[in-house]
This record gives sequence, structure tokens and C-alpha cells, in this order.
Amino acid sequence: MYKYSFETLHQLLLRMMSIDYPRYQNTTELDILANLLSREQIVDYYEIQWYAFSSDLQDDGLKKFIDKIISREETIRVLAFLRSNAQTTVFAMNQFSPNRRPFEVECARLIHFNLEQSKRDEYHGAYLDWPRPNLERIAYGIPFQYTMSEEDKIMAKHMPSYPHYTGAFPPELVIHVAHEFASKFIVQAGLFENTHDKANMPPMSQSAYIDPMRYRLMQLADRYMYFDKEPAYQTLWAMAVIIKTHPRTTWCQTKFFAATVDYLTLTRLGNTLKQSCAAMDEIINLSQPQIAFEEPVEKIDTTNSQKPIRPMVSNAKQMVDELADYLRHNSSTQVDSPQAPIDLGKFIYVSQTINVNAPTNQLIANVEQLNINNNE
Repeated sequence: MYKYSFETLHQLLLRMMSIDYPRYQNTTELDILANLLSREQIVDYYEIQWYAFSSDLQDDGLKKFIDKIISREETIRVLAFLRSNAQTTVFAMNQFSPNRRPFEVECARLIHFNLEQSKRDEYHGAYLDWPRPNLERIAYGIPFQYTMSEEDKIMAKHMPSYPHYTGAFPPELVIHVAHEFASKFIVQAGLFENTHDKANMPPMSQSAYIDPMRYRLMQLADRYMYFDKEPAYQTLWAMAVIIKTHPRTTWCQTKFFAATVDYLTLTRLGNTLKQSCAAMDEIINLSQPQIAFEEPVEKIDTTNSQKPIRPMVSNAKQMVDELADYLRHNSSTQVDSPQAPIDLGKFIYVSQTINVNAPTNQLIANVEQLNINNNE
């Protein structure tokens, strides 16, 4: 069952026509799909019933389709997905179609075309301060990967979510970035406790971490975080849990955790104290000695339970209603950036990182090495 089936897109188109027929009278279901992709409303492309548009994407149809997707990084992301999964998506009903290979080659050609065109791209306004998505890494289809520890899985289970969560910045990425910031904080907190020199004190203002966290998430996810800051708030939440459950607790760590709970209450995440305490209790219990019973105790698997998930609507009609409302109303929120460029090095500590400006062959090696190190 596809979330974005042809029938769902068809009903959505009819809804939009009913509201503004002159505007949508020449629109197709594929145009509606391109609109949702352009807005990055759809992150998991497997949720789309691609084979319903197989004939429309043949020959020059593919180029016409991707030309409707505004951002270049999203265009390359969609093309890379279709190139690598054509057999099970576009040609799912006819995997041995003679048109499959020409389609895959056309995907590759259009990716190359966009990579070449990107060399002349210009950036203005807030985007000048933002980390740019690595288009070559997107073209290779190399996602960020991080193997979570048992403690990380507990945090993911209790992590506060938000209504418009799409999966663009998953818990694995959020927790990885939280560890980077927490590691730097703990080192500085320990140094301050030993020296009592305020110059060694870590930044204690929660708001000072939001933009650096936001930029680090964008850098590793290879996508922009246009308006919302909720993934950065989730990262701050996870960072607070990490420093609070660290074996050595300092004044800075205790103070920062309490202030973070108060700070997040003022955001759309709301009061996160309950989730924080539940996560900390489980993490602490992992290190506690276990009593050996004569009878085996049934182990309850909690690793796949309550981590942030994409909101699921109760029926197709409700989803069409929500998507129609989403398409009708453009966000009026201004894209913001800090007053001065941010030096991420002041906030994060990493032992392994990805050089986003490295040559392509080195880029792949860096990503593979990062994944290997994370699996050790």
C-alpha cells in the first residue's frame, strides 16, 4: 500500500481544482507529485507509486518532470533514487522492459547535467552562511550512516517529536550530532571544574547551540533546514541527556540540563522533562548490576518502540485534506541566518568527520571509513 498512490494524488488534484480551477485545470497528478517533492514534503521515495507514472516518465517525460522540482539537490536526490531503483519502482510491473536501461541512462545523464550546471550556481542572502549540500555525494547515493549504541537507542525511543516530522533528519543523525556537541561540552566542563577559570567554561546559553546544531545537521544530511528548527531542538535535548548521564557529573552539566528543560518548554517540543527522565532512568539501569534469577526472565524488546516516526493519517481522505491545506498555504516564515558566520569548531568535537570539499574518490573513502569506525 503506497502512501502517495496515484489515487491519492488524483483526489488531491480534484480538491485543488475545486478550490482554484483556472490555476489547476491543466495540472496532472505527476505535477502534484513534483510539487510535493519540490517542497520536500516526501522524503521516503519508496512511499510513491512510481509505476503508475511509468509511461509519463519515458523519453523526454523524465526531464519535464524533474524540471518542476526547484532545488538542484532535491532534483539530483530524486534522479539518483530512480536510477538505482528503477527496476523495483518505475518498472515494478514490467522489470524486463526494454525501456528500463534507457531510463536509467537518462537519469545518469540528467544527474551529470545538473552537476555541471551547479558549478555556476550563485548563493545569496541567508544561504551564504549555510553549509552547501554535497551534490556529488547525493549523486552517488551515499547516505549518512551511524550505528547507534544501546544508550542511543533508548534516547531515540524517548526523543520528543513534532507534528510535521518527515524523516529528513532521522534520530540516528540527531543523536550523532548530539554526541559531537556533548563531547566538547563535557571536556570543557571538566577543565573548568579543575581550573575554575571562566575562560574554560563551555557556552551555557541553550540558544547559542541551536544554529551550530542546525548547520551541522544540514552538513551531514546534505539538505537544507529552511524554516523549522525542531531537529536542532531534538539535538539539544539529546545533548542534555548525554551530559546528564555521563559518569562524571559537574556543576556545568547539571545546570545545563535543568536550563535545557526550561528552554525547550518554550519551543514547539513543549515540556520534555518526562521524556528526559525516562531516557535517563533506562540508560542508568544499563550500567546497574543485574540480579540473577533461577527462572529466566523474559526480555522485553524496547528498541523498536517509541522513537520519532512520521505522523500517519487515519485514512486517505484525511491525508488528501492535509496535503491540500499544505499546498494552499506557503510558509510566510523568513529564512534566517545568524548575524555572523558560525565557527562549528567552537562547539563540536569529532574524532572522525567527512571532508565535504574532498575530491569524489576521497569523498567515498571518507564516508566508508566513517561508517566502518562507527561500527567498531
